[in-house]
Amino acid sequence: MLERIGSGGMGTVFVAYDPDLDRRIALKVLHRRGGRGSDHEAALREGRALARLRHPNVVTVYEVGIVDDQVFVAMEHVAGPSLREWARAEPSPGALTSRLLEAGRGIAAAHAVGVVHHDFKPDNVVIDASGQSRIVDFGLARALDDVVSTSADKVEEGGSSAWNRGGTPAYMAPERLAGEPGGRRSDQYSFAVSCWELLCGERPSPASPRPARLSGRVQRALRRALDPDPAARFATMEELLSELEPRPSLLRRFGPAAVVVALIPAAFLALPGAQGEGQRCASPWALLSTTWDERRSDALAAAFLATGAPFADETWASVRSRLDRYATAWTDAHTRACEDTAVLGVISPAEYERRLLCLEDRRLHLEAMVERFAVADLETVTRAHQAVDSLPAIDACGGPEGTEWIPGGEPAQVSQHLALRQESARARAELNTGDLVVALERIDRLLERVETLGDPALIAEIQNLAGRADEAKTDYSAALEHRRAALRFAVAEGQPITAAQAASSIASMQIELSEDYATSELMLDLAEAYAHRGGDPPRISLQINASRGLVLRAKHECDRAIETWTETRRIALELDEPQLAAWALNSRSFCRSTLGDYAGEVRDLRQALIEHETLFGPLHSQVATIHSNLGSAYMALPDRDRAIEHISRAAEIVRANFGEEHLVYAATTMHLGALHATDGDHEAALADFRRSTELLAGLLGEEHPTVALGLCASGSQLLALGRPEEGLATARRGAAIYAERVDMQDCDRQMCAAVRGEILLDLARPADALAVVEPALDGALASSCPPEQRGDLELLLARSLWQTRGVTESARVLELLDAVPDTTPDTDETETEKATAIAELREAVRRALADGRRP
Repeated sequence: MLERIGSGGMGTVFVAYDPDLDRRIALKVLHRRGGRGSDHEAALREGRALARLRHPNVVTVYEVGIVDDQVFVAMEHVAGPSLREWARAEPSPGALTSRLLEAGRGIAAAHAVGVVHHDFKPDNVVIDASGQSRIVDFGLARALDDVVSTSADKVEEGGSSAWNRGGTPAYMAPERLAGEPGGRRSDQYSFAVSCWELLCGERPSPASPRPARLSGRVQRALRRALDPDPAARFATMEELLSELEPRPSLLRRFGPAAVVVALIPAAFLALPGAQGEGQRCASPWALLSTTWDERRSDALAAAFLATGAPFADETWASVRSRLDRYATAWTDAHTRACEDTAVLGVISPAEYERRLLCLEDRRLHLEAMVERFAVADLETVTRAHQAVDSLPAIDACGGPEGTEWIPGGEPAQVSQHLALRQESARARAELNTGDLVVALERIDRLLERVETLGDPALIAEIQNLAGRADEAKTDYSAALEHRRAALRFAVAEGQPITAAQAASSIASMQIELSEDYATSELMLDLAEAYAHRGGDPPRISLQINASRGLVLRAKHECDRAIETWTETRRIALELDEPQLAAWALNSRSFCRSTLGDYAGEVRDLRQALIEHETLFGPLHSQVATIHSNLGSAYMALPDRDRAIEHISRAAEIVRANFGEEHLVYAATTMHLGALHATDGDHEAALADFRRSTELLAGLLGEEHPTVALGLCASGSQLLALGRPEEGLATARRGAAIYAERVDMQDCDRQMCAAVRGEILLDLARPADALAVVEPALDGALASSCPPEQRGDLELLLARSLWQTRGVTESARVLELLDAVPDTTPDTDETETEKATAIAELREAVRRALADGRRP
């Protein structure tokens, strides 16, 4: 203990020194003592959830615990004025709004991990040395103190019971003042009171007139958050914050935001398998002890830390928790199966045996995963979360999703079948932890053996697994053949769930090989029909929804894709699949960008960042991906400072952990190129685009569409540098790749056509420009690409027509100019140039028509 810095009704706060980590901390020690109980433990779990949160606007909680029945909270020590004290210096309204929004994002981050503040006010926010808001007191100590001696009340939306008491009445929601439970919407009310007070100089009242300092939109948002009825408030803090955000321009001229690294977790493609020789009513933990226990856990922890990955410690803590939950679910299901048979008599002995075989399969999958983690390398640690989440669901053993594969026949035949499934579990573990070479070798051996065995059900499963492996090495043709074989065998054997999985995978792979969207949609319809025959298991619906979202995006039907991914996220949250829920946000954000909804894109990505940091910690490559995508989204708003912040953070994470030969680093390099281009530093932009293109070619292959994007972006910069011939040659290479891989409705292909059109006009080749731009505009009109991109093509086509055909096309030229979306010239230099070009061309047409002359 170094010094005592404060004391309140609940506890005393000290500045202390942590010798193990060589840092000063704030240590809050509660006054009361009390025995442990279920409420006490529940509050500790919430406190530890907050301790897992890493967010720039929340003071970090390092540890929450009990010593001799006394609760303590160890947290980051942050010195600085409170938000209330800082506001007394009368900062600008914009700066004050920014600090409030930062605090709001901290609350939203806590809500994402299940923690509610219950006492938000300006005094509980500190402005740190860098000028950012930091929430310093989530009422955690007060919550823990209360549960020592007070029984629980129920809380809306899963908040801790202890958080219902305490708080500052002036900021408390009406339901809490009335003694009713509070929750996330109560925090929203307190936040709105604080915003109104600091922005307007007084707290709100029902009769408060609209203050001059609040816009109508902001006032309406705060009034809604202040509604006495919690149900009438916003559903989430994120929704409220999006309404309070300043409205930026939605126009962008050129941005390689399409380099969005898809986060498609392996869990979508994982198939339920089974193996096992059940033992009736044996002690479940005894059956599991050779697979998962403290000794194995300690060995795996050492293996993770030995990799040297900076996120190994956090990753292991999260992975161990998942493995513990999986093992507990296994023992619970085993006990339940025995009781349903021997005690309640609600299932037959034959069904009991089927469940035990399914549970033995799950144990073998767990065992295979533990074996892989015992020899962990950097790739294994990076993929560990997805790998654990790909373990087949325990609860599926109670229905057809988990048991339709179970073989019949003599015991020897069943034993042979299960031995092959054990090998299948090992292949899955190798595939999911990144050892593709070893997995492929094992799968090849399995395919030979299952054909000899002649079991269609097992052949279907291994064919599906082979398809996954081929997809991982981007051999989509081979993957498609394996999936088709799986579908044939599953249908022949009467396995609707396996058939649904195969058909869904065929649908998503088909779009990687061709533009045969009709076949993809037919496969999805078939998958839904088979899933319905199998009882509509939610996890199969999740896979089908994800595949449908990918197909709709490829078809440029982004409105429907957004609806599909919203439904995907809903199902994932219901199934407690947080990775898939976060992936759906990232996918949905891509379509919002395509539709020009950049504020919505940022909103989705900010929530995705919160969820990914909670899942993986702040240094994981998936977190870097979200930072990269978020930086690109901020470029579109435009918000250059935040764009640089997130893009730079992505580059730092990847460079430090994985080196520069990484897909996310290639994406961030391209985003930096776009920033340099916006700043007019075309030499730096060209260098970035070329470096990114080189990395992408090495990682994805020289004919990948993203490589084409880099080539076309480079061509644009060469034009800006006065090297149009070189720029045209470079852009042509990109256009050739696009022509082979995507249709003209693809937004990036249209952008590349616009680059070529500009270069050709610069080279005084308007007829050639016309031939390039006209089909691109046809594609834009049939797609859902950003409206300003269509406007670029309309202006280019108008210029090309005027320079080639003159007044004979004057009517169409004017029609095209009228169709160009409205611009806001004062917000963007490129848009200023566009507006000037439109005005000059319109005047030229007017004069030519007035004089009766050709140009």
